[in-house]
Amino acid sequence: MAAGPDPAPYPAPDPVGAAEFSRLIGRLGPFEPAPHLAVAVSGGRDSLALGLLAHDWAAGRNGRIAGLIVDHGLRSGSAGEAARTRETLGRSGVAAVVLKASGRPRKNLQAWARATRYALMADWCRDAGVLHLLVAHHRDDQAETLLANLTRNAGLPGLTGMAAVRELPACRIVRPLLGVPRDRLTATLEARNVAWIDDPSNRDRRFRRVRLRRRLAASREGPELAARAGAAGEARWRFERRVADLLAGSVSPDGQRALLDRAALQRAEPETAAAALAALIRWIGGAPAPPRMERLTRTVDWLCGEARRGRRTVGKCAIDLDGGRAILTPESGRRDGGARRSGGADRPALAPAAFAPDAGAPPVRAAAPNAADAPSAGGWQSADMPGRYARLRHGAAEPAARQAEEAT
Repeated sequence: MAAGPDPAPYPAPDPVGAAEFSRLIGRLGPFEPAPHLAVAVSGGRDSLALGLLAHDWAAGRNGRIAGLIVDHGLRSGSAGEAARTRETLGRSGVAAVVLKASGRPRKNLQAWARATRYALMADWCRDAGVLHLLVAHHRDDQAETLLANLTRNAGLPGLTGMAAVRELPACRIVRPLLGVPRDRLTATLEARNVAWIDDPSNRDRRFRRVRLRRRLAASREGPELAARAGAAGEARWRFERRVADLLAGSVSPDGQRALLDRAALQRAEPETAAAALAALIRWIGGAPAPPRMERLTRTVDWLCGEARRGRRTVGKCAIDLDGGRAILTPESGRRDGGARRSGGADRPALAPAAFAPDAGAPPVRAAAPNAADAPSAGGWQSADMPGRYARLRHGAAEPAARQAEEAT
């Protein structure tokens, strides 16, 4: 019997064009009339593609970008790679700066590199007065993040993957490519005849994310996981609105202390109460991460119980029961002063996007900002958030691209 025809090959991925990128980034505004953007560029294909797309978009609006290249100094050739990346950007008219990391950890290398990288870039943005830091996480990264969260039982926030916009005290992290597969970013560079650098650590199976990436490539589960993350993002957005409402209605700032209405906590759903308390503990105690879920749940049960007096310490934060209220203060003996450290400039803000401008509609195909990262209102506002949004709004048109995305 004659052999049948060969199966049709997969169609070649399309490059990301200017109009598509304008829609992707436009719904994550507002931006200044002449936007000044920072773009994290490692020299790899994803970040180079983002840098060139962002450059074209900003230039078309009389704006500009700065490529931020972080040299972690972890490999002998890292300085040369940073220099080549700067040259590649320069040939396309993109100004770039190399930020050098110092020190080297004995363990948790990737976690240290990530924290150092974001700290250096956020410091640069603050010093340069740049509000927007673009990073090149894409659909495949989103799938990896969701799979990683599922394997460590990260709860509802983990099901949403990465947020499309994340507010930091110094800048806002913007991820316009979360719905774009990686092969289209590769096609974008190939169409422009731009070479990239492959980081050998991306093939090192000692790192968990590399193992997850290979698992996804073998199973072809990536697109479905990324789609689930987008759908869960809308659920998370609604959940964080409830968290914001609870914080706004139950917490009163009092110097470096916070006064919590226990009755309001008792009336809230358990998950909402736990998320609100986690954000409050982080703000007061200054811990880099929320308490573990088991301990947080026990603390909520204690606060909602019958006891009228008592004390517990959770997440570098002391909690004292005082009848119908709880008083949260930085743990005694801390040298950094808890919530007062650095004048409050690097504290996580308490409430999510419910208090931010343009918070009237949920995100589209992307996760909402994290409750511990996003802007808040009143006494809980993070660094100069009102001035930040006033600057963005001044003379800027309403983000029609976002409304168009929501209509599709």
